[in-house]
Amino acid sequence: MTGGRGDGATFTRSSLTLLAYGGAAIFGVAVTSLGPAMPLLRAELHISRAVAGLHITALAAAAVTLGFATDRVARRWGRRNLLWLGGMSMSAGGLGIALGHHAAVTIAAATLIGSGGTFALAAARSALADEHGGARTVALAEADASWAAGAIVSGLLIGAVVGAGFSWRLVFPLPTVLWLALFARAHRLRFPPATATAHVAPASRRRLVTLPRTYWIYWSALLPSGAAEWCITVWAAGFLVDEAKLGEGTASLVVTVYFVAMFLGRFTGSRLARRISAQSVLAGAFFVAVVGTLSFWLSRPIGVRVVALFVTGLGVSLLFPMILSLAMGAAEGSTDAAAARVSTAAGAAMLVAPVTLGWVADQIGINKAFALVPMLLVIGAALATVGSAVLRRVDPLPTR
Repeated sequence: MTGGRGDGATFTRSSLTLLAYGGAAIFGVAVTSLGPAMPLLRAELHISRAVAGLHITALAAAAVTLGFATDRVARRWGRRNLLWLGGMSMSAGGLGIALGHHAAVTIAAATLIGSGGTFALAAARSALADEHGGARTVALAEADASWAAGAIVSGLLIGAVVGAGFSWRLVFPLPTVLWLALFARAHRLRFPPATATAHVAPASRRRLVTLPRTYWIYWSALLPSGAAEWCITVWAAGFLVDEAKLGEGTASLVVTVYFVAMFLGRFTGSRLARRISAQSVLAGAFFVAVVGTLSFWLSRPIGVRVVALFVTGLGVSLLFPMILSLAMGAAEGSTDAAAARVSTAAGAAMLVAPVTLGWVADQIGINKAFALVPMLLVIGAALATVGSAVLRRVDPLPTR
């Protein structure tokens, strides 16, 4: 039920599994390109940190808005159509940022990325949860590792392109190229049908799905945890430019260390989840993330900061997939509704945190503003601990 320790379920990567991983990787490229590009975007468009943060706010607002409706869209149109529609929107958003030369245009393009990513990821996550059943923790962790792999690609490409003297905008059409290639390869694959939900208000089966209390506790833990992850994703490069006095291109390359750690952490975490309960993996991840973030924030030597950023990535990498698995397990079969509400939580974290940190940094400097990140991680750890305590009372012998 919970996404806990392995119960002997066999894990096989089907064609559908690989399609979901590919979609997650492309979304990773599309959305995380905004972080390394943020100092360059600010300089080119002559905008403040707060306005720059509105790109992430717009992306997140789309995720929050559509997250409440994605499960109903999945039941009406089917998961496969939801995935491909999401990819088209995401691709259009990348092209909009590549071609836009006014903040209003690039912010609107970020909205398209958020809309498409919400549809695509919700379809992929719910399909993976139903496809793999007891082994969903592994599948969801590997999907998030794929997302992190896409993030590595975006950071390396932006740093390399800028270092070679070209425009950072050349990276943003890449999701379109990758999505077209994925569509050509896999558009005929069949998806598991949207599940009938177990807890539906009798007055309207279509309008209201009631999820268990434990699910909502873990959902709440996703908010500060996701907020911390997105603050680092969006502002780590800017922090290094202002505090370590690195050039924009160099800072973008350095931030790739964080995404490499995210990939390694999620890839390794998917293996750990076969042997150790998700609750135990999550507790260790919070500890590592807090230690890494404090070291990155408070240290002065650039070498220490790079190592600390890597450690931070290792810890942060496991927060979302472990909490996601525990939440999906607590949903008791309502996977489409659970995945849709998760998209809302992730979007809410993106909606508020990066722009808030950017606004605070404009007022008091980015060094002091960065104190928000370890604070968010501590709040997330507290909520996850409450969720695990409730889960142990409901299901004292959890299985994955």
